[in-house]
Amino acid sequence: LKREDDARKAISSKQKAEERLNYCEKKIETLENEIIRLKEYQSSSLTFKSVEELKLNHFISLLNKVESVTSDSSSFITIYNKAGQIITEHEKYQEITTRLDKNIVNLISKIKSSTGIIIFHDIDKTLSEVLVPPFPINEDKLTIRSVFETSPIKTILGKEYNICILLISAGESFVGIGDVKEFLNFKIVKSSVKSKHSKGGFSQRRFERLRNEDIMHHVDKVIETYYSFEEQFKVDFDYVILGGEEQLLSILLERVNIKYPIIKKGIEINVEKHNIERILLSATSGRRYIL
Repeated sequence: LKREDDARKAISSKQKAEERLNYCEKKIETLENEIIRLKEYQSSSLTFKSVEELKLNHFISLLNKVESVTSDSSSFITIYNKAGQIITEHEKYQEITTRLDKNIVNLISKIKSSTGIIIFHDIDKTLSEVLVPPFPINEDKLTIRSVFETSPIKTILGKEYNICILLISAGESFVGIGDVKEFLNFKIVKSSVKSKHSKGGFSQRRFERLRNEDIMHHVDKVIETYYSFEEQFKVDFDYVILGGEEQLLSILLERVNIKYPIIKKGIEINVEKHNIERILLSATSGRRYIL
């Protein structure tokens, strides 16, 4: 009888131990899932402290300031990520992930730029920012030194460029040619494009068809102006800078033959005569992201 009683106690103790073990395993799993959720939240909630447009002269001034900073140790990381790719496509991406926090890399990878990006990051966290240059970076680069590497971008910005700017929106667009300092010539292209229709049914379908015809006509007028400038001034452009409504830009690119490198920028300026200088400044500007 004593053996049976001991056996029952042993079985009961084993069951309680298994129940306790299952509880602990579930608790561990819950905590692990919570850690994953917190990491995901931290990654998704990480944002830049500030984002600002930098006019060309301000961009160069900032580079001079960055260049003047020195470190007692090799703690300054400089990364050049060439145009046409995101940071995860950098030729030394694996090394970058060992130098920069994963969340920072994920945040930087969300930057959209047709000219590439430059990262200046101090391992000791005295400085950390990302620059989108006005003109394209042509090669990847990674340096870890006691100073930041600014010579590649200063070489790019030190060149003279012939540019054409196409800023397109429904009914009112802009075509200008010149250099980074002034326009040689420009034209504001205007057309009558119907406003958006709010009614439904056949009336709306007919209206949208007529509106699309207006848009196509307007885009063709912009293209005609571009071709006439190209023919009249016999200029070989280093870059054609595009801005404006994304849908209209897609239509434009389907219908025009641009034989020069294209830079797409988010230029948000009303096309008006008193804004002409601002259009040039914005088209030749970069952006600054502070981490």
